[in-house]
Amino acid sequence: MNKPREQGVHWDNHRGKWNITLIVALIVAVVGLISRNPLLAILGLGFAAYSWFTSPRQYLIYATSLVIVYGRPRIKVIPFSEISHTDPLNLPVGERLRVQLVSGRRFLLVARNPTEFRQRLDEALDKFRGAFQSHGSPEQGPDRPSPY
Repeated sequence: MNKPREQGVHWDNHRGKWNITLIVALIVAVVGLISRNPLLAILGLGFAAYSWFTSPRQYLIYATSLVIVYGRPRIKVIPFSEISHTDPLNLPVGERLRVQLVSGRRFLLVARNPTEFRQRLDEALDKFRGAFQSHGSPEQGPDRPSPY
């Protein structure tokens, strides 16, 4: 029997509507094919594939995780337990949201509506952490007392 899918809390698209790098790479590949230059065609296709798999398309907030959707089929699921905190970054090119992981790794999110997205992400994180603290940590278990 299929388990029910988790309902999303909020979602937003990546700010850029067009992936310019992908478009330019495809143009280079077509020019390489027309001019019968296999190296140019291969380089164009290689950069197009790289851009497709590394450029975010959509950001999804669930009750227990943040999901970044790249070019299909690639997605990145970040459990809330791995997120340390979020920081807004006001840059000359627009507002960004930096997600800092516990491991030290960072992700920059460029949502179309960054203020609302950050607010919804912070609400979901607070709700998750509140439920996590009220039920105890997974390592604690029902028979082990809290170390604090």
